[in-house]
Amino acid sequence: MKLLLFMTLCVSMMVSAQTKNDNWTFTRDLKEGTRGGNSVGAPLSYDTKASESWKLLKNTKWFNKYEEDRAAILALQGTYQAKFEFLETIMMNTNKKDIPYASWGTEIVKVIEDRGDFISLQHIMVMFTKNQETGKVEGPYVLKHWRQDWQYEGIRLLEFRGSKKWELRSLDPEITKGQWVWSVYQVDDSPRYSGYGKWDHFKSSSLFETNFMARPLPRREFSVRSDYKVLMGKDTLVLTRNSWYHEQRNFKHVENIGSDNKFTGTLLSREIGHNSYKRLTGFDKSEGEAYWAKTSTYWESVRKIWKEIALEKGTFSMISKVNGKPLYSHHFSQAVDPKVQVMNIEKRENLIRSTINSFIK
Repeated sequence: MKLLLFMTLCVSMMVSAQTKNDNWTFTRDLKEGTRGGNSVGAPLSYDTKASESWKLLKNTKWFNKYEEDRAAILALQGTYQAKFEFLETIMMNTNKKDIPYASWGTEIVKVIEDRGDFISLQHIMVMFTKNQETGKVEGPYVLKHWRQDWQYEGIRLLEFRGSKKWELRSLDPEITKGQWVWSVYQVDDSPRYSGYGKWDHFKSSSLFETNFMARPLPRREFSVRSDYKVLMGKDTLVLTRNSWYHEQRNFKHVENIGSDNKFTGTLLSREIGHNSYKRLTGFDKSEGEAYWAKTSTYWESVRKIWKEIALEKGTFSMISKVNGKPLYSHHFSQAVDPKVQVMNIEKRENLIRSTINSFIK
């Protein structure tokens, strides 16, 4: 099955850097190569016009900043070529320089929930690759990717503590007044990291910047690194007329995070991440839309169960594999299983609850 085959290639952050390209930020003049895959994508056309959501954001005189913030979040949706670049810039407690990482993919970003003060955006990869031997374009390969949730003046967030442990932490309403809690989830909808911050709006862009956040090692790191346990840092989103950018400024923290929520341990090095989302035109996203239409009710139940678990347990740890497979593998198979798709809601939720609980200590 194309999905399961592509899942192995892509879940670690897509296909990798192609040939030299002016679009790369950190690695455009690198002579020694980068980490990542080796697939080459089909030709793409970039949309140079301002998106309709951007026009709405910048050409409307908003009654209040809350509505302006909402318009900026909704403007993140669209069809994009995403590029991911990471470079260690400061060596602090190590003499080993990491090999720069560069990968890319094509994906759609969908609004899957909008309750006014809460917006959920789902990323879905839709990839066409070019066979380097025959020159034939193959695909599309479809994969549910990460998710981002936005809660206005949120009162809690799930915080990573290290060693696959998360804690539901209450927030002082005075701190998050006028701000948004931004939460990022993994491809299987398990938690990844969460923080809060505010939007600032300018004529040429809108910017969102977070507080310090802790997150687990990404797949591009934990498969090759074991000398640190937590990534901690601030993120910035920069929205422009036809693109948006996700900048990460991380420290590699050697120890786990204590219960006092202080990052006071040993810092190994500093890493800068530059993720760009360039809007596409003429891209065939139909298979991605079809996948979501087919599986959205399953993933809706997954999100519901995770909310219940977080509120019920408060603090929980996870294990990496059950029956030799990670959680995303179980979910991806179940989401497209015809037997699961015809289950009533109660039976489906019981299956999902059992699947997730088998990964929780």
